[in-house]
Amino acid sequence: MESIGIHWFRRDLRVAGNMALKKNFSRTQGRTLGLFCFDKSFLSRPDMSFNRFQFFLKTIEALRSELRQLGGDLIVLDDAPEKAFQCVTRWIDSNPKYQLDLVSFNRDYEPFARQRDARMKEWFDQKGIEVGTARDHLLIEPWEIFKTPGNFSDSYQVYTPFSKKWRQAFVGKSVQERLRSQQLGIEYLERLEQGTTNSNIFKLTWDNVYDQASQEDQLEFYIKENAKKVTIPIPEAGSLPAFRQLKNFRQRLDHYGDRRDIPSQQGTSRFSVFFKNGSLTVPQVIYFFNLKNYDKPKTGAEKF
Repeated sequence: MESIGIHWFRRDLRVAGNMALKKNFSRTQGRTLGLFCFDKSFLSRPDMSFNRFQFFLKTIEALRSELRQLGGDLIVLDDAPEKAFQCVTRWIDSNPKYQLDLVSFNRDYEPFARQRDARMKEWFDQKGIEVGTARDHLLIEPWEIFKTPGNFSDSYQVYTPFSKKWRQAFVGKSVQERLRSQQLGIEYLERLEQGTTNSNIFKLTWDNVYDQASQEDQLEFYIKENAKKVTIPIPEAGSLPAFRQLKNFRQRLDHYGDRRDIPSQQGTSRFSVFFKNGSLTVPQVIYFFNLKNYDKPKTGAEKF
């Protein structure tokens, strides 16, 4: 049997700088498959408009296209995580060639997400499947900035002392190493934009494991049905548009402090739509612009 892994995508919809995906990939020698599962509680949120949902779907579509370009795959199932993983583990168990040994995902911090992840971790443990997690969309995780490290009940209530503690952590060796680790992801995005990436990075698709997997995928259905209710042009989605926006903002960065509050000018970064789905992360942005001074911002870059 060959060992394979599943990376559970959530709000990390990209390949570049995705540390949990990278660890999974390294462990399985490229036999890592992507999974995204729709949770009904997520779709029923009051702030989930049809327009926003279409951009989200397009982001997943761009990720799947990128993974397939690299020799990999992503399947989208219309189930909560419990049912989705029950389904895919049945597929893998029915194939005598493969054995699922590792599931990876990037950490999330909201109460709902933490409860979900603890529940799934228990399920994976019962199945004997190793779980690997990593830091992703945050540069510094919440429990690193408590008054007493690791004590959730001893959190800051006032911004100024919190920001001072954050700055102390930011200049520390471990956080600076996290920033330097973004270099490979940025270099990968440059190659992806130029069309010079290796097309054989990943070594497995879902159809290799289960010959009817593509028939179970629900992404195209969701895109087609939701498009009927969209009322605005949907921007380009995915890692490449996010990267282009990152490079375009470089030209406006020096004027950020003067123009960010002027609605008639494009003074802000417009990164938020990409941050929300994980096509771009805060660590990538800080590394890309080499931002260092958080104490007395004078330039547009420092204020940003």
